[in-house]
Amino acid sequence: MVKMKTRFPLESIRGRYDALSFTLKSFPIKLHANLDSHLAHERPRKASVLVDGIRGFLLAAITYVVLSVFFLFGVVTSSGNVAEGDWSIPLTASAALNGFHSLLFVWSYNGFGFVTVGNYGFPFFPLLNAALAPFGFFGGAEIKLLSISLVVLAGITMYLLAKSFGLGFLSSFLSGLFFMTTAVVYNWLMQGYIFYLIGYGLLPLMILTTKKFLETNDLRYALINGIILSIAMAQPAFILIYPLLGFLFVLFESKGCLKIIRRGLILTAITLSVWVLTALSFFTSRTAALSFYQGNYFITMVSQFSHFSSLIDPIRLWGSTFNYQFETYFPKELIFLSFLPLLLAAIGILLRPHDRRVLFCSLAYLFFFFSYLSYVNLNYLVSNIPFGSIFELPSIFLVPASLGLALLIGYANQGISRAFTKFGKVRSRHLFRNVCFVIILILLISASIPWWTGQTSGKPIFGPALKLNLYQIPSGYTEWSNVVGGDNEHFVLCLPGGGASANIGNTGYFSPTYGPYGQVNGVIYSEVNNLPSISPSNSSLLLNELLAGNSQVGEIWGSFSIKYIVVYTNVGAPYNVTDILSRLSAQSGIIKVANFSDVIVYQNAYAMPIVYANSSNATMEITYHDPSMYKVQATSSSPYFLVLNQIYAAGWTASVNGTKLANHIKDSNGFNSWYINSTGNMTIDVYYEPQTTYIAALTVSIVVILSVSLYIILATVIKVRRNQAK
Repeated sequence: MVKMKTRFPLESIRGRYDALSFTLKSFPIKLHANLDSHLAHERPRKASVLVDGIRGFLLAAITYVVLSVFFLFGVVTSSGNVAEGDWSIPLTASAALNGFHSLLFVWSYNGFGFVTVGNYGFPFFPLLNAALAPFGFFGGAEIKLLSISLVVLAGITMYLLAKSFGLGFLSSFLSGLFFMTTAVVYNWLMQGYIFYLIGYGLLPLMILTTKKFLETNDLRYALINGIILSIAMAQPAFILIYPLLGFLFVLFESKGCLKIIRRGLILTAITLSVWVLTALSFFTSRTAALSFYQGNYFITMVSQFSHFSSLIDPIRLWGSTFNYQFETYFPKELIFLSFLPLLLAAIGILLRPHDRRVLFCSLAYLFFFFSYLSYVNLNYLVSNIPFGSIFELPSIFLVPASLGLALLIGYANQGISRAFTKFGKVRSRHLFRNVCFVIILILLISASIPWWTGQTSGKPIFGPALKLNLYQIPSGYTEWSNVVGGDNEHFVLCLPGGGASANIGNTGYFSPTYGPYGQVNGVIYSEVNNLPSISPSNSSLLLNELLAGNSQVGEIWGSFSIKYIVVYTNVGAPYNVTDILSRLSAQSGIIKVANFSDVIVYQNAYAMPIVYANSSNATMEITYHDPSMYKVQATSSSPYFLVLNQIYAAGWTASVNGTKLANHIKDSNGFNSWYINSTGNMTIDVYYEPQTTYIAALTVSIVVILSVSLYIILATVIKVRRNQAK
């Protein structure tokens, strides 16, 4: 047998090589073609998801707007202005702009002067007020607009947070709806606590940006977090909520990963740094206040949840939280409905007991109880923190509880709809889900109608709570301001003074519980014109001089620079208004200059300007002044005392022809005085020195806000363009 050798012709080998080479060369082309084909299908799918997400968001947002207008229809259609609340309401466009102007000064010359300590965060609310005023939104109109906007904001931010947690459209919508309709929102609206609602509505957005930063380590989200905190700190009590709840979320989101926890600490540091820089103006005014009050700037906490009849009311959060709206409108037999959100939350926990975010929501709700115990047991610590940092209503602790319950309701709806789907036919799954959603929706909306439409006042804690306490201002309340014109070198004294609860008819529109802030001269007057007004407490003291039968009231009040006396004749008072009018008319130098249906105005001929010389040999003319500076041209033939009718404060300085005076003293009235041992013509400058530091700090705050906002916008635009280029 002959073995035959296998021979591979050269052509065969070359052919196989060429075939292999062609295959290897064509592989990247085929791979690229397959990738292009995959991306071609993937891009439309992603675009479709994005479009669906935008459509869902717009649908939810529009629905929230419609529901908010419906719930607040009684407020929107009311004519008049907001009277009750702890912030000033400008009654005219010029007053709104003047409110913004006053932000530029650390010293306020109302009353007899005091340090303007402001809020913890950047003063967004007065800025917004000034921005809305030229468009006609003032005197209550801006509050109507803001009320609807802030309620809608709460719903939208909660919707976005729920979507980011993986909830579907309907479940996210329910979470947002519950968050915007809690009794917490209702009570704050009825009391006019707009500052609270700003922080309330932004809290879900803070959690969302925290989540995004942990996922992406993108600096933009940390900076946005800082701006959110700066805005929320318009109400200082939120310093107790935002950092603690944010870091609690970091702990759950990290799953024990130290890297994520460190990232959370970095986020906290950046957030607090942005807030501190935007609040520098506050801290500088706080320093001035500590100096002004000589370090005695502490108060004692009095209220410790004393207005809660039991711990059952706070549990509900919807229906009867520190009020009895539910019980006064619905039959008491239906009281179990007010526990519906708590029941739904429990269902959400049971359906997803191992979900870390469900556990976070549960603890966010329980945070209320932890905070309550700390609030009560740490009274010694609380009592020794400077005023403004923690002395707020205990209801601040209900904010994280509302957030937790809102999300748990969304989880419950999603879990229930999925459970129904398993037992139904495939084509019926949407029906089961929608039926579940509609039932919960009807219960939530129907129970909230009586609150929002103002059909019942219930038993609010602070005075009447009807339709945001809107009322129609009597025409005389604004007409008298035309009498005084642009005079702002004197004070106005409004009567009745402090301690009087003002009423129009049977409606109380200034609650006595607000103390000096709930008076006519503390709210109505100060927003009519720029004339400095006497504080309510000082008004009471000055009124005592009149009621005591002093025949030289005109001269005494004149030495305090009081030129105008305004008497509100339709205001309930603990004394006889007719008697006050009679005594004023009998005083020498006090003449009636205006008589309106609700207001009578007197003018004091003895009134001295805010800066004057106590010598007849000296003549003075104020050439320029603002709350922190007075420029005076003076002529004198002998030495004299210069008087500034602002309460004595070490920060006030005076200089004559550029030479600073060292003999700053407190006169017999408690005002500022300097002895001027000069004669002839002279230029006098009176200045509040802490204003220099305040302006520098305010400038830094504004620059930080603008810089951070500009960086976020530019970084976002650049990132979008890069993604489009890819």
